[in-house]
Amino acid sequence: MNPVLAGLAEFDRQHRLERKLLLGPDVNYGRELLGALARCTGGWLGWEPTTLRTLAEELVFVPLAAAGWRVADDVEIASLLDRAFDACLAEGTLHAAFAEQGRKLGIRAAVRDAVLALRVAGATPEMVRRVTGRESPAGQIPVVMERFAALLAAAGLVDPAGLFEGALRSFDAESPFVLDGLIVVAPGLRPRGLAGQLFERLGDRRHTLPDPGADGPLFAEGVTPALFHAATPADEVREVLRRALAPAGVTWDQVEIVATDPETYGVALHGLALRNEVPLTALKGVPMARTRTGRAVARVLEWLEEGLPADLVHEALECGELAPDGATLARALRRPRIGWGRKRYDEALRRLRDGSYVAGRSERHEEEDDESLARRRAAAEAEARTLAAVLERLLAIVPAEVPERGVHAEPQTTPAVLAKAALGYLELVSLTGGAESRARERHLNRLRRLAEVEGEPRQPFSTAIAVLREALGDLRAWPLAAAAGSPWAAAGGSIHLTDLEHAGTTGRSHVFVVGLDADRVGGSRIQDPILTDAVRGRLNALLGHEALATTADRAAEGRAAVRRALGGLTGHVTLSYATASSPEAGAAGPSWVMLEALRGDPALAAAGYDVLRTRLGEPASAVPRDGLALDERDVWLGELAAGPLLLDGREVVRAVHPDLARGLEACEARQGPELSVHHGLLAETAGRFDPVAAGRPISASSLAALATCPLRWFYKYGLGLRPPEDMEYDPECWLDRMERGSLLHRVFERFVREFRERQGEVAGDAAGRRLEEIARDEIRRWRNDVPPPGEAVFQAEQRETIEIAHRYLQLEREQAKTEPGAWLDAEYRFGFGPQAVALGLPDGRRLPLQGSIDRVDRLPDGTLRVIDYKTGSARMYVHASKDAPLKGGRVLQAALYAHAAAELLGAAVSVSEYWFPTSDRAVPYRPADLRDAPTVIASLLEHPRTGVFVPTIEKGDCAYCDYAPICRATYQERYHQTTSPPAEWAKAHAESLAEYRGLLARNEPKDGGGEA
Repeated sequence: MNPVLAGLAEFDRQHRLERKLLLGPDVNYGRELLGALARCTGGWLGWEPTTLRTLAEELVFVPLAAAGWRVADDVEIASLLDRAFDACLAEGTLHAAFAEQGRKLGIRAAVRDAVLALRVAGATPEMVRRVTGRESPAGQIPVVMERFAALLAAAGLVDPAGLFEGALRSFDAESPFVLDGLIVVAPGLRPRGLAGQLFERLGDRRHTLPDPGADGPLFAEGVTPALFHAATPADEVREVLRRALAPAGVTWDQVEIVATDPETYGVALHGLALRNEVPLTALKGVPMARTRTGRAVARVLEWLEEGLPADLVHEALECGELAPDGATLARALRRPRIGWGRKRYDEALRRLRDGSYVAGRSERHEEEDDESLARRRAAAEAEARTLAAVLERLLAIVPAEVPERGVHAEPQTTPAVLAKAALGYLELVSLTGGAESRARERHLNRLRRLAEVEGEPRQPFSTAIAVLREALGDLRAWPLAAAAGSPWAAAGGSIHLTDLEHAGTTGRSHVFVVGLDADRVGGSRIQDPILTDAVRGRLNALLGHEALATTADRAAEGRAAVRRALGGLTGHVTLSYATASSPEAGAAGPSWVMLEALRGDPALAAAGYDVLRTRLGEPASAVPRDGLALDERDVWLGELAAGPLLLDGREVVRAVHPDLARGLEACEARQGPELSVHHGLLAETAGRFDPVAAGRPISASSLAALATCPLRWFYKYGLGLRPPEDMEYDPECWLDRMERGSLLHRVFERFVREFRERQGEVAGDAAGRRLEEIARDEIRRWRNDVPPPGEAVFQAEQRETIEIAHRYLQLEREQAKTEPGAWLDAEYRFGFGPQAVALGLPDGRRLPLQGSIDRVDRLPDGTLRVIDYKTGSARMYVHASKDAPLKGGRVLQAALYAHAAAELLGAAVSVSEYWFPTSDRAVPYRPADLRDAPTVIASLLEHPRTGVFVPTIEKGDCAYCDYAPICRATYQERYHQTTSPPAEWAKAHAESLAEYRGLLARNEPKDGGGEA
């Protein structure tokens, strides 16, 4: 039995039936100690765990009630302190340099801490003024203290300082009723300030338990701790559990883990316990961020702060927060391409409600039949209804004041408004499981309390949301709690994690103290930024006692707390530390505790840190030692290790994990010289995707994709894979390349249709003005659908778009002079019904075609001219005499459109042109340039006919490919460098593979040179 528990048992034996108050640092301390007492002695009578705060509340209860006052909670205190500080800032009573930083959360938190520390110490504003200069940081605090006191009085509230002051005033009158028993004080309880004064007033009623750390050796007699160190905190707790399992007959509820850093070690232990189904109770739990509830609140706050980015809504849907079938809805949410901003959500809702979303989802895809189209339409209607309902609920919680991307003015709001929004979101979230439900309820209660705060001044959004996060930061969770109760208290069948202050209170036989590195045990040496040690010393002199702890005091108290914790341990004790205190920090050394524990051996009484490191040996790691295995991972790594070395375990892994083995085999096959299914050799699909056999119209873009990379074609048209249509915020860009192209195509189409019957007017100024009006009108339409990131960006892109439109008009005027023609139609569609058309192939088969010709002209000689607008670079389309026919099929559009126009309009096509308004250029293709199209297309169609979808041999084709992630291809835009393993493999092996003969042949350059 440890000394504290033994002293408690003796006091209980002497005062068996009397009322006894166990006064500790918190109620949990007393509960754990009394629970251990019951287990040791069989039971107790008359004990009550309490704290000085509880005693003060009982002493002041009657006077407070008579005056109509009450004790403020933490939320009210923080709010009133912020209001007091803001009022002082607004009135200019703070120093200008201090006020300039007053909006920063760190400054506000430091001011709050300083005010509360001074008040609890019993210092008055006048005292602070006497010991500080007006220009010093501490000299700014008195005015805030006075304003805070006034706000407390106006609200009829008392803070902790007021509580203790009231308890001292009413002590004589109320103590006979409140303190009618014996008071047993926990060792080391030495409060300061007003709490210390109340502690002294207890006088002879106090009986202090033995302090095991006061004098003498670090450990109790008979305790010889085991020592080890580990690579990381995660490895340290893993080694603890290994060692806890090693002795025969030891159960989890005989194990207590004491952490110098409950945050870091709590997270590490929680993750390990969760994976291995180890029951765990923890005094301080884990951060709420470790729960689904905490992640949901963090997500909605980030969503509000970042201007409502849709990708965070995708995440929420995919993880099932907002709807049962969230993954399906997440895919549906990508299709409206919301991106960010309230306006975009409102526009998406409009499209979902008015049917335009369904219409857009129901447009016929390339090579799609009627049955598939009907199924997609029905699915789109269901999607629209469900998605609209989710977005309506989500937008209902959004406050009016949220940041807008691209808008530099920051909105003003309050933490209460944001708490209400987070509360509304959390009420939408569906969570299951007892532990998650309890975490959700704790979060809801805190958010409700924060949302109820009134009278807060409006402040910048970033400040308000930082204040809210701070108010939620201390919430804890116990995700492993299986049933209702107190998961912070030690329970049967469970390991218990606690801190140094509560070490040994459970009375368990196997105690592990972790985190004993020099950094964690040494504590902070940084002074308070406002209440420096000098200010504290002068105030202590005025107050007549050590009411405010200095940095040296805190260091001494920390060292005494460590000695007290360790001196009270009995049974099997193990001490440890991690050589890397955190992933970001450098190597950590052992603390003085580890060295003093080693020196407990008389033979090593003079040992230094070098001896300690030698005795500790190699740090514990993910690889278990001495046959200590905690779980399957330990067993695996133990079998794969030979001392400090890991052996090659791939064959063992292959034998046990067949799916992984198949993946490794595929990786090896893809790197080998033989063409296989892993490269795109899919003989079993032969003919399945052949458009000729299916009688399904094919587009020029589909054939161009087949020419560029057959494997890319298979991903897109064979498997039907489509990349996510996510909008990405770019502060310097409004419309992307595809959107700009769509806008310009619409402008050109409208202009052609409007002036088709009056082409002669195109040369006049009126035509230019009208074209600009059309362009501005289309730009307005796009602005409604896609709000720009900022007005400057919008104006720049609008000017550029109008300039391109004028360049297009210049091309029209130049053509009217050199090769005039009558405009027949714009956006001339073909492929279905009466507009069906097919291309004859060399083997006699016919290939159905589909597409939309930007414009068709009739020339004076009766022939046709086909024009296709391109808003990108002309480089790929410029043809030279040495080029392969139609560049291996990459520029088939001119040939297919010429054939379709000739077939449907009954006239020969004399030229098929690509127009590039951005560079004032037209690239013509004459019939001689197009005659090889059937042969090239027949070669292309061999891929789907035979099921050979080989990758391209040009890694440059992979730079902007939608399917680059599948192929592990990357493009570094800064250096214009592309890396593509499949293309590099193809380049190396294509010459020796029969499956590449067709691809190589159609890309074979002709002899000669020069531009055609």
